[in-house]
Amino acid sequence: RVPRELQQQALRDAANAKARRSQAENAAIEAGTLSAEPQGTPPFDSNCITPGTEFLYKLGQRYELWIEQKMRTDPEWMGGPSVIFSGADVPGEGEHKIMDYIREVSAKSTSRDELRHCMYGLDADLIMLGMITHEKHFSLLRERQRFQRGRFAPRRRGKRAAKGADAKGADAKGADAK
Repeated sequence: RVPRELQQQALRDAANAKARRSQAENAAIEAGTLSAEPQGTPPFDSNCITPGTEFLYKLGQRYELWIEQKMRTDPEWMGGPSVIFSGADVPGEGEHKIMDYIREVSAKSTSRDELRHCMYGLDADLIMLGMITHEKHFSLLRERQRFQRGRFAPRRRGKRAAKGADAKGADAKGADAK
């Protein structure tokens, strides 16, 4: 379901990342480890999904168009929540831009007890950001992380589940108890 009052979407800051990347490229060219001449069309590089890149700039533009289209055509969005989009062209990390907005709204509100906030993300600093808001109704929404077995997989502690036992069911019991 779509929130009834407000949705805020934020992408990371582009200016600082673009400057750092440019500085690193110049240093690599001077060191002779990177050619100043382009060498054909390179394959897609997932490192381009970072602030200051053309990819993220275009993603922000497309995301804005998608939000506008949803506001015009989707009954759950029409006349529903306000949507604030803060792209990579606006300085700051996404979660910090959202926290600034929450603090601003809370400072202006005459009834802070009625405000409810929910922030989604995987960054570990969200827990700390949520705690320092001192908001009465603040929730963090995170997806459960699944790790592959292998060299860097987290080690299990305590009793091991019986062979063939449903790990999801065992984990769900612990999650529900909290």
